[in-house]
Amino acid sequence: MEPIAEDAVGLSGSRAAHLGREVHTGPVVFAVFPRAEQGSASNVGSAEASEKQRRGWAVRERKAWIDALRAVREREREARWGWVLLGDLMPNLQQAVGAAAGQGLVELADREMRAELSAREGRPVRWAARLSAVGHDVLTYTDAGQAPEPNPDGPADGEQLVELRPAEMDAVRRYVQVGERLRVRPADGLAQRVRGAAFDRSGNRWSLFLTAEQIESVAYALYLRSVGGSVAEANRFARTYGLVFRAGRETGVLQLEHLS
Repeated sequence: MEPIAEDAVGLSGSRAAHLGREVHTGPVVFAVFPRAEQGSASNVGSAEASEKQRRGWAVRERKAWIDALRAVREREREARWGWVLLGDLMPNLQQAVGAAAGQGLVELADREMRAELSAREGRPVRWAARLSAVGHDVLTYTDAGQAPEPNPDGPADGEQLVELRPAEMDAVRRYVQVGERLRVRPADGLAQRVRGAAFDRSGNRWSLFLTAEQIESVAYALYLRSVGGSVAEANRFARTYGLVFRAGRETGVLQLEHLS
């Protein structure tokens, strides 16, 4: 006899207790396969697919931000008043600029500034944008190359131990490398701590002894990386050290959050 589906057997009463095992009905034996277990495996696969889709969407969204920031920077250099006006950008880029503004990467002109720009232009200005300080730093960081390998030196006393994975250390090195070109610069002494970091091959970690201000700079470096690339490093750092940069939900202004 071939196996049949559970709902086709029509089990009731005491026979229902045999789900998942053989059900004896006289001389014939039916093999029962619970649909719940099949559904469970299907749900797991669906959840994994949804998570993969969500991550892909997040990567595309961050890339759209970077493309929008580059477009604003290019047109901002040619703008008479330092603001990119409506019509200077393609509609799809303007939409991405609006989304980047929600992350604190772009500054949108308020009513007072639009009125001032309207007077200067001699025509109504309904929309204008320019890079924020953070947006400038994100582009500078993203476009930078790799920093050179550090020469080890001894850690200073009285500083908190911070352990970074290789990808996280790469982000901090790049941040230090372009530090003089940024609006929000690395904390004093961070470059020396990076050069003096020790690598533990067994744990695959870089060890640094940092002040509280330097640790905040590391969080900012990982934020810059998260906008133009991977968010995994910033998320792990937030879980481990309780610090993360992100835009306020109501204000859209980037701020440092201390997680409990």
